[in-house]
Amino acid sequence: HRGPDDFGIYSDEKVAIGNQRLSIIDIEGGHQPFESTNKNIVVVQNGEIFNHVELREFLQKKNINFSTNCDTEVILKMYELYGLECFKYFNGMFSIAIYDKNESKLLLIRDRLGIKPLYYIIQNNTIIFGSEIKSILKANIEKPKVSEESIFYYLKYNFVPPPYTIYNNIYHLNPGSYIEFTKEKQKIQQWWDLSKINLNKTKKER
Repeated sequence: HRGPDDFGIYSDEKVAIGNQRLSIIDIEGGHQPFESTNKNIVVVQNGEIFNHVELREFLQKKNINFSTNCDTEVILKMYELYGLECFKYFNGMFSIAIYDKNESKLLLIRDRLGIKPLYYIIQNNTIIFGSEIKSILKANIEKPKVSEESIFYYLKYNFVPPPYTIYNNIYHLNPGSYIEFTKEKQKIQQWWDLSKINLNKTKKER
């Protein structure tokens, strides 16, 4: 129900990634999941990269070609060029999943302020993620129990703060963070932190 305009699925022997799309940018060419030219990188996103036009022009000056006008392709091309550093260039609201076959890893990324949600569960060596908890509960998993700790948070704050959710073992990725899954490990990293921003310097630059 997130969007009535388009639906797509990518799958191989290890991964299945789906996207239900509300088409806003490049209605015809913005189909997701979006694959790289060599088919080794797959990207889906929920949200919008506001500065995708500027980033596209920046990449074109580096002789990087595009086949669409969608911001998802900009995400992919930036990742190909800068790897994990690419998130710092994005101005927008987004939750992104990148499946990198070259590195045999899955990346889940959330925007700076957590405007777009991103939930996940790890169960029986399987990672299931989505923009809503409802989609995770629809998967073929053992239904998690309600978290007593989260009930406490809800009664105290009137919401459940990330990384917790109302269920045990289903987590909400923190704003400004990404999680990297490989065969050997999982790593959560904060890629943006408001407390480290020099606001005085920012004012002078303006």
